[in-house]
This record gives sequence, structure tokens and C-alpha cells, in this order.
Amino acid sequence: MENGRILNASSQDSIQQELDKLNAILSERLTFDPFSVDDETLWNIVSKRENATLHTYHCMIIRFGEIYTANENTPYTSNRIKIYYANKVGSKNVNDFRFTVFVSKNKQACNEITNPFIFYDCRKALLGKDLDLKKLLENKLFFLMHSKAGLNKFGCKKFVWELVMLCADIPTNVKIIREYILKAQIHAYREMLKSPQNWGLNLNSKEIKEILSPLCKKVCDTIAHHDLDKTGMFVARIDNSPIVGDIND
Repeated sequence: MENGRILNASSQDSIQQELDKLNAILSERLTFDPFSVDDETLWNIVSKRENATLHTYHCMIIRFGEIYTANENTPYTSNRIKIYYANKVGSKNVNDFRFTVFVSKNKQACNEITNPFIFYDCRKALLGKDLDLKKLLENKLFFLMHSKAGLNKFGCKKFVWELVMLCADIPTNVKIIREYILKAQIHAYREMLKSPQNWGLNLNSKEIKEILSPLCKKVCDTIAHHDLDKTGMFVARIDNSPIVGDIND
């Protein structure tokens, strides 16, 4: 009987450790309410962010600089593009934007840019040697929503990015940031519910669902409210859907 109590206590301690780990992950940007602060404060918070450390939903602002030729030996190109974030400067090989990576044995992923100003066909995959990266990226501002790690065709570890276009107007950008912070949170919750082990969590579906389902519902309801009630808190979109029954069909 005593052994049974010890085992039960040990099991409870293990579950609590996993719940603490989950709470730490969620606390890093995944439960932040973008409506809890005013526009200026939100812009300042997101502008100062660096890469998240406990997951890959970064929800930060980056600005691409100019493409330049670096003094390096790579198997494909020595052209790089500068990246500015949180008063820091980094760079990325331009060909890392042109090709897919293997994120698992049978699954590939690529860099994507979302245009938040239109409803349909708003996501552009960055693929191919003919991409005009100078036009697409150079001196442009983006919201870095998410990154995925994988191996390129040379077996090197690379990250592909989910980017959202920003513009020169801060009030408009804040509307975009609010919406895509919430969308990033939903994506993260659903990924955790589907594959908690990929987040380093040893929790069963019931345990994790009890925590994440209410969070997911709350965020979905918030998005629906601002989408349906036209509150003006999200950026206005152009409806570029095809016209049904057009006279020229």
C-alpha cells in the first residue's frame, strides 16, 4: 500500500512538472492579449522582441535591408540579405528563401508571405530560382509569425519563415499585428493539441485539452467578433474573390 502511495505521488509530481512546462511555453507570447494595451505600447512591445526561446511562434517585427555579396564559401550562392530586429542586425542567405526544407521524412515546407490586405489567394510561397527577392524583400517590413526548422537538399539545418506583410503606416500595422498574434496563438494551440510531444510535452490528450481548448475558443471568439462586427480593430480587406455568374463566363 505504501509503495502504491509513493508511485501515485511520483506520477502526480511528473504530471505537475509537465503542466509547469506547458505553462512556461504558453506564457512566452502565446497567451498575450494584444487588445490589453494601446497601439503605441503594442508596437513598442513587438518591435523589441527577439526570437522566442521555448517555441517558434516569434510574433516579432523584422525589416529586411539590402542584398549584398558576402565573403563566404557556400554550395549555392554567397548573396545574403540583412535583417534588422530589436535594434540588432543579422543576415540570411538569399537562397534560403528560394527552396523548401524537409521538416520530416515525407513533409516539406517553404517560406511564405501573407498579404493581410486581401481575402483570397493571400499567401505566396517563396519558391524557385527566378524569384525577384530584391522586389519582394529588400527594405520591406514584416511581422515574423512563425518559423519551422528543417534540412535543405545539402543536409544543412535551415529555418523557413511565415511572414506577414506590413506597410509604412504604424496604426495600420498595429491592426495587422493584433490579428496575426491571435492567429499565431490558434495555430500553436492546435499544433500542441495534435502533437504535444513535438513541443517536448509528455501529457495525454485529455490533460492538454483541458487547458488549451478554452484558450483556443477564447481567441477564436475574439477574432470572430472583430471580423463579423467590423469593429475597425483589424485591417480592412479587399475582396478579390471571383465573381459568380459573370456575364463573360
